[in-house]
Amino acid sequence: MLWSNHNNPKSARDGARRKATGMIKGVLDLLFYYHGTLYAFDVKVGKDKLSNAQLAWIAKIEVQGGKCYEIRSLEQFQEIIIEIIST
Repeated sequence: MLWSNHNNPKSARDGARRKATGMIKGVLDLLFYYHGTLYAFDVKVGKDKLSNAQLAWIAKIEVQGGKCYEIRSLEQFQEIIIEIIST
């Protein structure tokens, strides 16, 4: 089961609409539930780094047994997924 988060609203109005429908800050980009474990991935490019809101979500996921990853390349993501589904 895979979920993709729709980030970056197109405008302030779009952002307000998303917030009104329940979207909140900090949720990581990809959520993958596999064999009873939640794996969360946030894709970063260049000098981009995890926000405080994302770090808070990571802490909440990990305290419940989930695993979180900051992804910097397609190859890194592929290696992690292969490792997860191979165990």
